[in-house]
Amino acid sequence: MKDSAARELQRKIGSNKILKGEKALSPYFKNPIKGANLILCLPETVEELQDVVFFAHENEIPVYSVKRKYFDDENLARNEGFLVDLKGMNQIKKIDIDNLTAHIYGGVTYEQLNSELSKKNQRLLFPVSGETNSVLRSVIDRELLMGSTCYRHIQLSVFHAMLSNGEIWLSGSQ
Repeated sequence: MKDSAARELQRKIGSNKILKGEKALSPYFKNPIKGANLILCLPETVEELQDVVFFAHENEIPVYSVKRKYFDDENLARNEGFLVDLKGMNQIKKIDIDNLTAHIYGGVTYEQLNSELSKKNQRLLFPVSGETNSVLRSVIDRELLMGSTCYRHIQLSVFHAMLSNGEIWLSGSQ
C-alpha cells in the first residue's frame, strides 16, 4: 500500500495510532508473518474510527477488524488494507443499575466492565467458552448472528454501527 495512505491517516488521527510493518502486526497473528502490507489503525474515539473508515471508503482500501486474539492465516498480513483494532475505544459511557444495562464502546473488555460493575456491587456473567475478551464482539458473535428461536432478554438493544462509508447507523431507540 502506498505510504501516502499511512501518512494521511497519521495526520488525521495521530502518528502513534497508525502503525506499519511486521513488528506492529505480528502480535495479531498466531504464526510468524513474513511481509506486511496491512496498516494497523488504533482509533480511540468514534470520530477517529469514522476518519479511518471514510478514508478507506473514499480510496477503495479494504478494512479488516480484529475479532479474536489472533488471526490464524498469516497471509492476511500481506494484503493491502487497514487492520482496525478497537482496543483503544475502551470507554464505559454509563452503567445503569436500575435497568441492568451498560453503555460501552467496542474496546471494553469483560475484565474492565466487571471491575466497574464491582464498584457498584454488581457482577457480570462471563461467557462459558468465549473466544474474545471484548464484550461487544462476544455479544455480536453469540446473539446477533446466532439467531436462536427462543425469546430471551435483549442484551443488545441499541447498536451503533460504522458503515463502510464512515456514516453511523443506529438501531433501536435512545
